[in-house]
Amino acid sequence: MASTKAWLGAMRLRTLPLAASVVIAGSASNLFSEGFSWIVFALTLVTTFLLQVLSNLANDYGDFKNGADSAERVGPSRAVQSGEITAEQMKNAVVITATLSLISG
Repeated sequence: MASTKAWLGAMRLRTLPLAASVVIAGSASNLFSEGFSWIVFALTLVTTFLLQVLSNLANDYGDFKNGADSAERVGPSRAVQSGEITAEQMKNAVVITATLSLISG
């Protein structure tokens, strides 16, 4: 079983603030109008976070499957490439995150 640290690294949570900034900026422009909804804002933010995590997980999985992640790769180690998370576990995580994104969206 992969560690929590491996999963958090694969999700690349440091990318979430940039994803959230678009939702926050767009919602801020509508904050004082009659059409603003905190529920819509929250669901939009959750969906944005899930889609960003989905993108990061799918990238890790896809790069491994396509051979882009090799020993010569420059940059931080990838979870599947390093063996911290198996390809099957990552594929399952991609499916689960995609499903959650669809539901929250």
